[in-house]
Amino acid sequence: MSHIAAANSEPPQSITAPEGLHHQHPRPSVHCCVDRIPALSRPHGTAPASMAERLTLYQAYQWPNGSEITIRFLDGAPALRDRVKAQALLWEEHVNLRFVFTDDHDAKVRISFSPGGSWSYIGTNCMDHAGATMNFGWLTPHSSDLEVQRVVLHEFGHMLGFTHEHQNPERPFQWDEEAVRAYYSGPPNYWSDADIEVNVFHKYSTTNTQYSAFDAASIMLYPIPNEFT
Repeated sequence: MSHIAAANSEPPQSITAPEGLHHQHPRPSVHCCVDRIPALSRPHGTAPASMAERLTLYQAYQWPNGSEITIRFLDGAPALRDRVKAQALLWEEHVNLRFVFTDDHDAKVRISFSPGGSWSYIGTNCMDHAGATMNFGWLTPHSSDLEVQRVVLHEFGHMLGFTHEHQNPERPFQWDEEAVRAYYSGPPNYWSDADIEVNVFHKYSTTNTQYSAFDAASIMLYPIPNEFT
């Protein structure tokens, strides 16, 4: 994530994309999250210029500049909650938004650690849903610092309204669809063809996203080994 949303300055090295998020790395066996968003529904909107310089922002669900986003943990070990919070707060340095962690039942973002997957609703879409709006099903008290950083920054990126970078309208490569389907249909993801289409192959519309040149170091990018392209 060499450039995340740049309201202030280049992000520090502590939030550079972890190893495994670049084209040149061999194929990793990692979980990948899915977008929680109405499938292929792309309403229009307008994004403030300060929100994203090297990311793809889904405009319909952007948070207004200066928003205070309340966040509540629904479950999870206290020490793991603290690790998630520490990584999440790194985003505040680069967006004109404020995170407030609270026990308020009316919190806008509600985090669970339920087994079965990691995901987040996109941007303000979280306010249209009851229960958990973000889940860290892969994180445990034994997760490495690198794994916690990778997953938390990615899912909070979705919560801020950012989409997967490989779905950028200016994606500069073509997929080897057979290789991609073979990988994501197997462990650890076990995705259907529909999941793969929506979360990997689909490109967002140029009229419904704020985007820039494709960023191969983005924390919002899936691992893309050479055999996928």
